[in-house]
Amino acid sequence: GMDLDCGLFATADQLRDPLKKAQIPMSMMDTALKHLVSVQMRIGMFDPKEQQPFAKLGADDISTDAHKTLALEAAQQGITLLKNDGDVLPLKGGKAMTVALIGPHCQSTAEMQGNYAGPAAHIVSPVEGITKYAAQVKYAQGCDNGIVCN
Repeated sequence: GMDLDCGLFATADQLRDPLKKAQIPMSMMDTALKHLVSVQMRIGMFDPKEQQPFAKLGADDISTDAHKTLALEAAQQGITLLKNDGDVLPLKGGKAMTVALIGPHCQSTAEMQGNYAGPAAHIVSPVEGITKYAAQVKYAQGCDNGIVCN
């Protein structure tokens, strides 16, 4: 489950009626709030500003080489290969390779950041990224609603 939603999934307006109708147990809300406030306390959000470790961070602390290396390592470790028929992956690239991408986010960049981040220093769309490895990239919008393809 989620204890915190930074988007529009679980707003106070959306939770009010289900809580009144006991469709969501108050104990579940209490647990989520306990988890959220515990983390906020651990990172010093309720401490005086001069004692908050993250309050001292500035623009020079964002998108450092160390951060980029760590992000790449996290992405590489997070890749899950479900099936690799014919030893296609990882992509080896080359002049003869053609890759097809289908879906509403092939050219996306803003959508890839989610809603819990400042503007990225550099972001690459799937088409742009794969173009570095394949001689030809063909893409199609697929469905057009951008969230769930019916």
